[in-house]
Amino acid sequence: MKLENTPIKFLTFVMIFVFSGITAQVSAQNSWLDEATIKNWNSPTNTIPKTRENARAELRRCNSYVRQPSLPKDFLLTNNGHTLTGAAEVYGTTTLVTTADAFDDKCRPRLYQTYVFSKDKLAGTISPKTNPRLN
Repeated sequence: MKLENTPIKFLTFVMIFVFSGITAQVSAQNSWLDEATIKNWNSPTNTIPKTRENARAELRRCNSYVRQPSLPKDFLLTNNGHTLTGAAEVYGTTTLVTTADAFDDKCRPRLYQTYVFSKDKLAGTISPKTNPRLN
């Protein structure tokens, strides 16, 4: 009887060991979402934050991944140095526009932010700061 339970006990021990390592690794990654209380970073404003413009060589190299402005919101962002990526998402009077501050060697956005517009006014951003790409 003891011999039959040994593999089960061993597998249980291994699973506990493996899952505790995964939990420790996941908890080591800190994000603004992990804070005890999340502060409101959005406030009513019509001011689009300025950013540094991407280098011309980088934009030429990644031209097929850059979207040209077509909506009034796009022009508000591009006039302040932002580079548009991906399609604008329109849901009734709400529009989401994603921008990239830099690209990697495969033309994937390294730093990005999504701006939310209600009607034609900036309502805020999806996150409090520009996000790095995870992969």
